This record gives sequence, structure tokens and C-alpha cells, in this order.
Amino acid sequence: MLNQETVDKLSQLPLNPQTTWAGDRRKIKIAIKPLGRSRYYPDVILWINPSNRTVLGSEVVEPGSPINAALDNLVKTMQRPMIGSPLRPGRIVVCNKKLQNLLQEVLQPLGITVSYQSKIGEIDLVIKDMEGYLKSIGGPSYLAGEGVTPELCAKLFKAAANYWHSAPWEHLTDSQPLTIEINRWGAGTAYAVVMGNGRQTYGLAIYFKLKNLEDAYLSQGRASKLLMKEMDSMSVVFGRADEIGGRALDEIAEHGWEIADPLAYPAFFRLVNGESRELNAQEMEMLCACLYAVSAFVARHRAAFALDMPIPTISETINPDQIGNDVAVTVKYPVAALVAESLTKSAKREKKQGSGAGATRLVDVAELDQSQLGEGAKRLISEMRKPLNRLIEVVPANNEKGLRELLAPGSRAEIALELYGMPFFFNILGLSYGDVYLRTAIKCVGDEVVETFINCFDPGGKVLLTKTTVNLKPHRKEYRIENLDVGAIRDGEEADDESFVDANVWRFYSNEEPIPIIGLKHCDEVERLFITSMIEQEFLIGEILGGVKLWRDFKRKAKVSGTAATWAACVEYIVVLLNFLEGSQSSVGANYGVSGKTVGAKYKEIERLLNIHQYDERYSQIKHLLKDSMRLLLGNKLPKIPLGAGRGKSFWG
Repeated sequence: MLNQETVDKLSQLPLNPQTTWAGDRRKIKIAIKPLGRSRYYPDVILWINPSNRTVLGSEVVEPGSPINAALDNLVKTMQRPMIGSPLRPGRIVVCNKKLQNLLQEVLQPLGITVSYQSKIGEIDLVIKDMEGYLKSIGGPSYLAGEGVTPELCAKLFKAAANYWHSAPWEHLTDSQPLTIEINRWGAGTAYAVVMGNGRQTYGLAIYFKLKNLEDAYLSQGRASKLLMKEMDSMSVVFGRADEIGGRALDEIAEHGWEIADPLAYPAFFRLVNGESRELNAQEMEMLCACLYAVSAFVARHRAAFALDMPIPTISETINPDQIGNDVAVTVKYPVAALVAESLTKSAKREKKQGSGAGATRLVDVAELDQSQLGEGAKRLISEMRKPLNRLIEVVPANNEKGLRELLAPGSRAEIALELYGMPFFFNILGLSYGDVYLRTAIKCVGDEVVETFINCFDPGGKVLLTKTTVNLKPHRKEYRIENLDVGAIRDGEEADDESFVDANVWRFYSNEEPIPIIGLKHCDEVERLFITSMIEQEFLIGEILGGVKLWRDFKRKAKVSGTAATWAACVEYIVVLLNFLEGSQSSVGANYGVSGKTVGAKYKEIERLLNIHQYDERYSQIKHLLKDSMRLLLGNKLPKIPLGAGRGKSFWG
């Protein structure tokens, strides 16, 4: 059975009632021989799209393992299918009664129908293809390719081990392909995709045609027989020992080829016009060169990739010593040929698919036909045009004054601009300025506007930033931007302000030098003290901004007396409590030369006057499981949990 956390995650996946998956668990006629164990015939769990026999998920398991293994693999497949986007299929067909009963009990509450069919021909064909490819009970051989020798395999295994240890997926995602140009073997130009950032499949894929790379992205994983027939690629994929077959394991043991990790047994694949075969000697040499070159290129330029922001073209020619002095591999990033035209076609397809009545759709404000919307939506659009259009004007012009006028006084966005200046402010928000095009848009359900956000494009039309939510607030006789909630960079997945800063801007600056505070002239002595101290202690940007907002709210309401050091210590201690960080009254006070007893007495004044509570959304960055669970139970009326409750133990216990 599934725990509640897994059920909650699955319920958040989109449900596609028109999609049918088929699955089964059965024994296959392929023997495997794990290290130190006897050879045996395993079961395979398989989930496919029966309309085109595309494999969506699979796993090899021991024959005696529980039937729940099929459910576990299905959950993984829905969350991260091998092809396509995460989703809940509307219907699943299986040819095992016990499996049907298990799945029906678990999946029916999630809107998924599970039915039984005594025979599923599409699965039979997939299994037959699998067994036919492996050709023999022993499984595939590394030495089966034309001209391949044990010495050449040793060379390729060493290159694969080096690639595994360099872990380029820590710095590149599979949505950041590289251009590869090799001066040997008639390779010409190819395109490399690093796999592993999603923590599911690790390896390297090489596409020999730009069209194959474009199809892989723009089809969003919806592979067709036509696309597969045109595929020209090779790849290395890492896995466990029991995933590569007994014959391959015997060859590794016999020749002593290098294995980097128990999870890093390499499997090599070659597709030519959709037909699979073993790598020949020349292709092994080529893959060796690519593995070394990509490892070196990513390692040397990882600081640029860490920013996850638009960067100029990087190009470097690498001569892998392990291959030979006459081999030169030129690696470039990004792939310039992936241009706006193809992305625009993809966006139009998505827009067309989501245009039905009551469906969620994205509408470009500049092209909006207001007759599509209700009166309430029209009024909102009319009111939001002025501040949003003004934002578009001030960003490319680097107009700090114009931007400041748009921000509601006292908002975190205004404080960020004040403290860190224009460039760093836009890094925090995930935007850029200069040669960037912004386009305002709204999200509609039926005829009602439910969200406003900004799309950001580079001059070539590539989406840089999506779904940045704009919260508007009435200010005098106009609307002003109260907050900009950071959207996703390039990959379309949402990221909140804290995670974006922590993963990119903060990492970049904290590696080498402190954050360049330029706006301390706008701060009082208390703020200067705790901002400087918290930066040295590597607090996150959002936590520091929360402290500034907290102190300014307190100053407006209180007659402040006492030393600046005392109040600075109190602000830092409240930030520690709000964000569940380590630190006592004594340890925080010591940072400012203040006793713990003084901190304990004074911070209570701030807490009482501002009525601060745990998970206080005015000042806290925490998105805590307890808070989310309580919202489900109580709606938006959360009880005010005392500040500091639950430190070192459960709040309820």
C-alpha cells in the first residue's frame, strides 16, 4: 500500500482520462548472473503505452519478490516516465488478476480505472522484441560489435568510469544539450545530452542529427514509430549489475574492466534509423572521446552553468590524452540551432490543446480577445495593464528609479532592490535585463482570471523564465506590484524564491566572496549590524530580507530605545526561530556582544508588538509540512502557533 505522502504527490499529477497504459509482471527467458550468485531467470515489470508499444517504465525483480514491487514501479513511472511528462493515466489494463485487485484498491481513489484482460498482445510483442535483441540466454556481449577487442572495451570502461566520477549531471540538466565536433572518424557535428540531473537515469546520449535532438525535446517524450525510424544515436547508460545480463558480467570479471560504482555498470547502445545494434570499434573510440571531452568541459565551466541564467556561447577544443594527440573534440554550449521557430510551434500546439471551454489556458495580454472573458476578468486585465506594461518599460532600460516606483513600499521586492541594487535584484527574482523580452500573460480557468504572470524570452525567442506570478496591490489610485514570485528557469518546473537563490545566486557569491551589499546607506545602524553578521553566517537572502522587513515594521510602531547591538541580536534570533535554524539566545547574543538574558527579554517586545507567530508569512521563508497539512484541515484559518514552538521536538508532542 502507499503512504499518505506518496498519495498526495500522485494526486498532484495531471489526470489524463483519455490515456491508457498496459502493464504486467512476468518471467522472461533471459538469465542473469549477479556477482557472487548463481544464474537465474528474473521477472520483469513492464508498463507501456499500448497505442505505440512505447515502454514507459520497467524493472527487473527476483521471482519471489512481493507483488507490491509492481505497484512501486508504477508509482515511479507515473512520477517520471521514461518517455513523456508525469501524469496519472485514466485507465490501466493488466493481465494478472492479483495485480488488478491490488492496483484497483490503491488507484481508484486517484481517479484511475484498473481493468483485467487475459492477454495483452502489445506487451507480448515488447517482451519478444526484448528477448530477440538479447539473442541468447546469456544476454548481450560487449565484444559482439565489429572489430571490438577486450583492450578497446577496457579503454571505453575507463572512460565511462571517469565520466561517472566527474558527475557532470550535478551541473547540467538534460535540457541543456552540448554541440560536439570531432575531427576523426567522419563524425562531423553531433549533439550530447547529459543524463542524471533528475536522479533517475544516468549516462550520456549522443545524437548525430539535429532533427533527432529537436524531436526529442519538442515531442516532449511522445515518441512515435516515425521518429524512432529516423533516430541516429548512441549512448551509455549506467545501472546495477543485475541489469546488464550474465554474459556481460562474465566478460567484466574475466577481463577486469573498471567499474566506478555498484550503480555504474555501463550499458552501451547504438540506434541507426531506429534499428538497435552493438557498437563497433570506431563507435567505441568516438564514445570514449565524447565521454572524456564532456567531463572536462563541464568541470571547467561549472561556475557558469551554476548560475542557470543566459550566458554567452562557450566553446573549447579538448584533446583527451587518453585517446591520442591527433583527436580533437570541440564542445560548445548552448546549441545555437535550437531556435525560436520550433519552440513557437510547440507553444502553439499546447495552446491549441488547452483551448476548450473551462480548460486552463495561457493568454498573451497583448493578443487578448477580451470577448472571451467575463466582465470581472476584463476589469482586472484593464487594471493590471498599467503596472505590468510599466515593468516591461523599466527592465530593458535598467531604470532603477522607474522600478522602485512600481514596488509597494516595504515589500520584500523593494527591500531587495534597495540593498543589493538592480543587477542582483533581478538575479534574486530570476529575471534579467538588457537584451531580454518580457511578455505579460494571464492564466484563465473558464472565463475567470486566476493568476497573472510574466514570460521572459531571449532575442532568439527561447523561453528564459516562465510563470513568474505577479501579485498586485491597490496603491492610491493605481495598482502596484507587491511581490514577484519566482517562476522556473527554462525547464518549466516551478521554483520558489528561496530555492532559486539557494541553488544559484547564493551559491555563486558565497563560493568566492560576500554578497555585495551596496545599499547599506539606506539602512539604520541595527540593520547594518545584523545584515553584515547574517551574510557572514551564510543566511539565505530571503531570511535576511525577512529580518529587514520585521525590523522596519517594528520601528514604525514602537519607540525604540537601547543599543543597536541588542536589537540586531533580537532580529537575528527571531529569524532563527521563524526558520527553524540552529542558535540559542546566548549564541546569537555572543555575535553582538550581548548577553543571552538580554536577548531573551528584548526579543519578546518585538514578538508581542508585531504579534509574530511560527510560520508567520510576513517574515518567514518556511513552507513546512505541518503548515501545509493544517491548511488542508482548516483552510486558510491557521491557528497562531507560538513563536519558537516545536524547537527540538514535535509541536504536538
